[in-house]
Amino acid sequence: MSCLKNITLSVFLGLTAICFAKPEAGNTEANKQLLNASLRGDTKKVKELLKAGVDVDTRDAFENTSLMLAALNGQVEVMRQLLDAGANVNAVDVGGMPALLHSFANGHAGGFELLRKAGANIHATDDRGTNALILAAKSGHSVGIGQLLQMLIDAGLDVNAQDKGGYTALMYVTDIDQLSDPIRILIEAGADVNKGPAGLTPLILAVQEDLEPAVLKLLLESGVQQKEIKQILQDIKLDDEVRALLKQYVKTSDTPTDIHEEL
Repeated sequence: MSCLKNITLSVFLGLTAICFAKPEAGNTEANKQLLNASLRGDTKKVKELLKAGVDVDTRDAFENTSLMLAALNGQVEVMRQLLDAGANVNAVDVGGMPALLHSFANGHAGGFELLRKAGANIHATDDRGTNALILAAKSGHSVGIGQLLQMLIDAGLDVNAQDKGGYTALMYVTDIDQLSDPIRILIEAGADVNKGPAGLTPLILAVQEDLEPAVLKLLLESGVQQKEIKQILQDIKLDDEVRALLKQYVKTSDTPTDIHEEL
């Protein structure tokens, strides 16, 4: 899953970079300058181009607007300029992502309230069914990820929302090694530790990724179903430390005899 997350984000950022080499048919030089200036955070250039009448919602080859590119790089002041000039806050790119999702895809939250006050749909999802909470969880930014998640939870995002692959924010954040705080934040907000695509849950993923015992213990103590333990015992080779942790857990649970025997 770690590879999947990194590939997804790399492809996304790669397409953003490629778009400047493949401008949309009909784009003028000034349009391209606005897109680039927005991405760079060049407030002076953006002001100059908007004053000259360049379309604030001009798009690149992948339907990214200047607002989306500014959001992607966390350029809050440029976002403010573009919104003041009438930028469409809920416009989407070819993948169905509005500016809000671009922001969280790259771990930026500075413009969240700005976009929200401008009328952004905070519950928006892209064509893969991914919302801002899931994007924040899978962004891979370990610094401040707990704050990002808490901000979105407080705003009312569904902590158990699943993308089209069946993954929740908890599934993705479990993939970030040695970080129990974000997991705790999601669980305390009501994240279902048994929810995931067929045959895969946060605990099974944590065992497969060889995460720290503290992460495993946190999941085990949060209502994991006994059938998950049996699946882990049957399908995954366990080291002594993980086996001992599971054994400690099942001793305090109403676990069928056959699972005790396997341990």
